Amino acid sequence: GPTGSAAPIPYYGEIFAYSNSTAQTLTQNTWAVITTLDIAGAGAGVTINTVDHTLTITKQAVYHINYSVSFIGVITHIYEFGLSVGGANPEQSSVVRRQTGTTDIIVVAGCLLLQCYVSDVLTLRIRDTTASGGDSTITNANLNVIELN
Repeated sequence: GPTGSAAPIPYYGEIFAYSNSTAQTLTQNTWAVITTLDIAGAGAGVTINTVDHTLTITKQAVYHINYSVSFIGVITHIYEFGLSVGGANPEQSSVVRRQTGTTDIIVVAGCLLLQCYVSDVLTLRIRDTTASGGDSTITNANLNVIELN
């Protein structure tokens, strides 16, 4: 049979929102943590915090990061989504979608490869870039990370 040590198990973690109906009020051009991410998914070696809606990295490595969001917002508003590291405004993988109808559910997704360091705190954020901001209801969302070996 095979000899040697087994392949290492990668670190991973997931936090998500499911079937939410509570609106989140957004201020114009201000990045806000998506507060409906309050269900812990599977995880190993990544700290999942459902109160602060975060994933905290415990091992320095490159991670494959995915997110998806389905939401309802204000008609004609422009929204951006992005990954925040350590509370900073998102710099990578921001996605913009324009809301076009009162009952439209918009789906946004993004993925990136990112060098993460021990104690990096990851959050998924949303920003309404339209004058006066408004409410957005995140109906379903997911943020997950997996270490690349």
